[in-house]
Amino acid sequence: MQTNRPVSKSMMPGERLASAWIRDMPQQFQEKRNIGILIHALARQMEEVEMVFGEINTLTDIHTARGKNLDYVGDIVCMSRKEAGELINRRFPEPVISDERYREYLQYQVLRNTSDCTYADIMKAIDLLWDVDRARYYEREDRPATIFIGLPAVDIEEEDPAEGKP
Repeated sequence: MQTNRPVSKSMMPGERLASAWIRDMPQQFQEKRNIGILIHALARQMEEVEMVFGEINTLTDIHTARGKNLDYVGDIVCMSRKEAGELINRRFPEPVISDERYREYLQYQVLRNTSDCTYADIMKAIDLLWDVDRARYYEREDRPATIFIGLPAVDIEEEDPAEGKP
C-alpha cells in the first residue's frame, strides 16, 4: 500500500503503514485513541516483516544470491552446481564452478524449463549461453522444420565464446 505523503527520516517505525491503514478505516474509527495505538503497534511489526521479506528476496534472487543461497536457487530450478559443472565438461567428482558461471547456467535452466521455443526464447538462450550479439536464425528449404543458428566466426587469436558451453 503506498501513501502520497513523503516519508521523513524522523518518522517513527511503522508510521507510514499506520497512517495508510488509519486513512482506509471508516471515519468513525479514525480518531479513536485505542484503535490508533493498536494499529501503530501492528504496523511497526508489519514493517519489520516486510524488511525481512525484502532481505530474503535479495538473498534468494537468481541475480543476487551467492554461495549456499545460490545453491538453493539451483534446487528450485533443478540444476545442482555439480550438474552445471558437468555441462562445462569438467569431469571431476565434485566440480566447483564460480557463482557467476553457475548463475548463467541457472538462468539458462529457467529459460529451458519455461520456454515455448519461440524465436525470442531461442535467441535469448543463445545470448545467455554464448553472449554473442550477431547470432542469426535461418531455415533451409532442404531441411524443413529444422532450426539453424549461425554464430559469428571466431578469429584464431580470439577466445571462442562457445567454448565450455553446452
